[in-house]
Amino acid sequence: MRRVRAKHFLQVLDILLVTLKCFAPTFNDLYLIKALMPFAPAISPFLKIGDAGRSHPLSARKTCQNKVLDPRPQPLNPIFKVNTENILPDSSLVYFTDARLKRGVGGLTQKFTLILEKSSLKDIIKPGDVAAVKMHFGEPGNARYIRPIYPVLAVDFIKKLGGRPFVTDTTVMYHTDRKDFFKYLDHARRHGFTNEVLGCPLIISGAFRDHGVKVKVPDPIVLPEVTVSQEIWESDVVFLLTHFTMHLEFPFGASVKNLSMGCVDQKTKLAMHSQKKFRPFHLNSQAANTDGAKVLMQRFREKIYAVNLAIDITPECDCFDKSDLPIVPDLGIFASFDPAACDQAAFAAVINAPGYPGCLFEGTDAMKPGSNKVAAIHPKQDDYQTYNEFIRQAGIGNLKYELVEV
Repeated sequence: MRRVRAKHFLQVLDILLVTLKCFAPTFNDLYLIKALMPFAPAISPFLKIGDAGRSHPLSARKTCQNKVLDPRPQPLNPIFKVNTENILPDSSLVYFTDARLKRGVGGLTQKFTLILEKSSLKDIIKPGDVAAVKMHFGEPGNARYIRPIYPVLAVDFIKKLGGRPFVTDTTVMYHTDRKDFFKYLDHARRHGFTNEVLGCPLIISGAFRDHGVKVKVPDPIVLPEVTVSQEIWESDVVFLLTHFTMHLEFPFGASVKNLSMGCVDQKTKLAMHSQKKFRPFHLNSQAANTDGAKVLMQRFREKIYAVNLAIDITPECDCFDKSDLPIVPDLGIFASFDPAACDQAAFAAVINAPGYPGCLFEGTDAMKPGSNKVAAIHPKQDDYQTYNEFIRQAGIGNLKYELVEV
């Protein structure tokens, strides 16, 4: 009964989106999704994940013990009880190369392969390992998504190590070609991603029935269970190839989000967007995303590699069907075996960069290096430290990092 009602809710949501698009063709579906999400908890009994299906008990990571955040309803700017025993003591290595052409080395494409070599990716990919290259193929209408050359280079490198790569993404919950398995495959082709170009299978994980594996979240913040997309869950290695951007509900969209929200089924994505524990509302998505990341980090342990492409850094993520100018100049490539540290390094570089001429906050203080560029784009996210507290409390990675320039 719950599945039927949840299905009907999603069908009604689709009808609303299609109707609105007829009268306002330039309206982005995501805005309506965000407007409706505060009401989603009303139907949460019908969407609740975890009542059925097999679970996969996971052992804790060797590097940390997961603790539960303060469960009480939180006011604005929630205060957390930080347990210092839960903070990972050591910094993580993050490899970096800038976006400039360097004589004797090359430009970004040559540097991309170089950074894979220098960061010892061979240590986690063994002959025969199935490697999921998880990325975003760009929303229809978006022009600043990851160029196909980058997954091609990643695939070539993985194959050279003896791995068996496939390039993948999952379907989404809102009304777009990326919601439907078959339409998403066709759209990926239009954006230049095909088996022939990539040199390996392109797989929309979960296939046309959006299959996944239900997994209980250890010590969850808001989500007791998530469903991880089938083909990703069954892989040996996850290679996160992420376009670093700013985001409507997060301080930024990067590797941790690609690992969590990017690797789950549609129902879990909806659940991640429909929690109502924290205020402001966007903190709930951040907390739920952390729950998902905890599951994936424990599933793959040291078999995760994150690459943040800090180029074409747009004000919104690649789920938007329109592209604005970047907010800062191209910065380069960040890579690490720790997705959280990789994100922190890229974010610090964005904050410390000057604004891009002509970008949406030109003429404001946000153009200055070191300014709060998050608040300049999304004023409700003026305090983005709460996101770091979610990461810290979950113990899914380091906020401290050591930058190694390649």
